[in-house]
Amino acid sequence: MNKELITQLPRVEQLFDQYAERFGKQQTAYRNHVYRLVNLVMAQRPVNDEELGKLQVAAFFHDAGIWLAGTFDYLQPSARLAEHYLQEEGLEDWSQDVRTMIMNHHKPLDQTGLPQCGLSSATAEAERPATAQPALAPLAHAQTIKQPPPEP
Repeated sequence: MNKELITQLPRVEQLFDQYAERFGKQQTAYRNHVYRLVNLVMAQRPVNDEELGKLQVAAFFHDAGIWLAGTFDYLQPSARLAEHYLQEEGLEDWSQDVRTMIMNHHKPLDQTGLPQCGLSSATAEAERPATAQPALAPLAHAQTIKQPPPEP
């Protein structure tokens, strides 16, 4: 397992170059967020080249709808933007996996690494695309656990 932090990936950098104007002053913060996400996923398990490609696309677009579609109801727009990008790149066969990662990236995981969607793990596994990998679907967000304020 690679223990060095990943700070540059070709596809992610190309996408940031393409959309630099749309992110404006927030591009550095979002770039850092994307790479934290990539490193978190990569720390869970090694990925092959195709999975890394899918991860780059999903990581870039997972919250991008906030800036690129101008909405905080961004999951669907983010997934659509990713699908459009994949179509332009001739990578339509990645669409379902990338969409799954984006749409489920806020859902907690169960013990199998699948999102808790109100389905049993067996049902979720049966409904998941055969090519999706548990550690990649969904993207895992590092979440800060906030402690409740002390009672007076």
